[in-house]
Amino acid sequence: MSNILGENIKKEREKLRLSVTDIHVATGISKSNIYALERGERIGKSLIKYLFYLRSKNVNLNNLFKNI
Repeated sequence: MSNILGENIKKEREKLRLSVTDIHVATGISKSNIYALERGERIGKSLIKYLFYLRSKNVNLNNLFKNI
C-alpha cells in the first residue's frame, strides 16, 4: 500500500477529530492495524473496513487516492 494513501487516511481521521481508539471501537480494527494502515504498511480487510467507515462520515474517498 502507498505511504501517501496511509498519510491521507490519517489526515482525514484527524480532520474528523477522531482518535485511533474511536476508529477501533467503530470498526473493530485493532489499534496496531490502524497505525500500520496509516503508515501505509497494511492492506486487506482492515483497509476496506477503514475506508467504509470514512465514507460513512462523508469523506470523499477519491481525495484519499490523490498523488499516489
